Amino acid sequence: MTSAAAAPYVMVSFSSRDAVKVDELLAELDAHGVSHFEYRRDIRLGQDILDTVREAIERSTHVVIYLSPASLDAPWVWLEVGMGFARDKRLVFVLDEALGSLPLPFDGLRHITGRGEYARFVRELASTGTSRMPDFPAGSVEEAARDKLYYYPGGWVRAIRLWGAEDVHFTEDRVRVEFDEAPMEIPPELAQAKERAIEKRKQRAEKTGQVFFDGPNVRLRGFRASPVDETSALEVPTLTLQLGPVGWYDYEGLNEAFRERYGDSPPLGVYEHYVKLDALIRDGDVSDGQLSNIIDNAVTVVTEDGHLLYGRRTRRVTYPDSLTCAVAENTNRYLDDTDPRTGLLINPHSVAADGLPGNALDGSYVPKGVPSPFAAVRRGLTSEISPRIEALCPPSAIKVTGLSFGLEILHPDLLFCAFVAASRDEILAMRAEEPGSEAYEQVLMSMPADRDDPGTAAILGSGEWAQGGKASVVRALELVHAVRRRRRGSFDEAFRELHEA
Repeated sequence: MTSAAAAPYVMVSFSSRDAVKVDELLAELDAHGVSHFEYRRDIRLGQDILDTVREAIERSTHVVIYLSPASLDAPWVWLEVGMGFARDKRLVFVLDEALGSLPLPFDGLRHITGRGEYARFVRELASTGTSRMPDFPAGSVEEAARDKLYYYPGGWVRAIRLWGAEDVHFTEDRVRVEFDEAPMEIPPELAQAKERAIEKRKQRAEKTGQVFFDGPNVRLRGFRASPVDETSALEVPTLTLQLGPVGWYDYEGLNEAFRERYGDSPPLGVYEHYVKLDALIRDGDVSDGQLSNIIDNAVTVVTEDGHLLYGRRTRRVTYPDSLTCAVAENTNRYLDDTDPRTGLLINPHSVAADGLPGNALDGSYVPKGVPSPFAAVRRGLTSEISPRIEALCPPSAIKVTGLSFGLEILHPDLLFCAFVAASRDEILAMRAEEPGSEAYEQVLMSMPADRDDPGTAAILGSGEWAQGGKASVVRALELVHAVRRRRRGSFDEAFRELHEA
């Protein structure tokens, strides 16, 4: 895969009087996944402006200068040009239509006139380094799904984007759940291998002390993202999730049976047969998949001081030592049984002890409502981080941001963001002082909540990520970036909107 050249990073220099025209240039960079610095967004209150600009130019591979009558009279623009020239950065001048040529002494340097030429330049830039679209092997599932994978500056995620991009998100009041009690059908050719795989996992769990039980979970049968509320016909966007029952053993057993029969890199025809790959890529359609389609809730926590929490899973849980998002919680048919009209939990025993549901496993409770992914997210935040976090994360602060389908785990993930009104250090301290009942599942860590930060790119570049968790983190970074760009504001302004609205 292509990885030899550094991913491009662009310093954009312009006069504030040209902001409307420059916004079009920035949108072109964003559309092609090219990281860039832009002072209205990237200089926070209290930062030293000169030092911040100097650091941005040090990081940059290109300095793009929008040259106009206004910028010719702007001292900051010429300071940035001088910094870029002194550091041997590639200077690219984009000429305003009011200028016919570059002024001395830059008249011999590359310059761009017109949107078409600028668009070609951005496409060239996006094709260098690792900013977008690696060279996937011909005939691979990644090559077939390349247009629907998740990309970020410097890399990609081995998961298909079923739904969710830019600043699109839904709070709980805009999500409807439809539940069908019909059980899933096990492919006959995998049935015996499934039972063998479950027995092996039980034995391994006993030897290693891992938690392994047949949780009453839910599977994704389908979904609809609609521009109107289907229950009231109001022009309010809604997301409808069509769910059904599935057991944890169905997921673990079927996936292991699949790998036992076809290996870790099955041919496209096998993917097509079992997960209906063409429908996944073309329409985001999961309805005809023959595997479990168990749906995990992958939750990324964003803190008010500009950090994003993620974790490394411990050896007591499935997929030990892998990196993932801050919280990963399956929706439980019993523990998350919710009244669809009020959003309130119905099951009076919706508690967990030692990581296991209480009486939910003995069949004494008969569900009366629908299993709510948002209830599972709240349960995961309190059990995997701390009970104290609930007071810092009101319903408006929990957003569903997307749906992905992992090409390794072979099931969908519902991607969430929780915007918590506390600093990184405050959250880590409360977890240490009053940990949740399942805090043993992973060690929490942090990265900057900025997709263009080199530290963030380095962490995402690790090969240890669980792909559903990585997709959740990338969507969180996309969402924060898109809101900052729309508001032309700071992280603090974006956080305030996403926490409260």
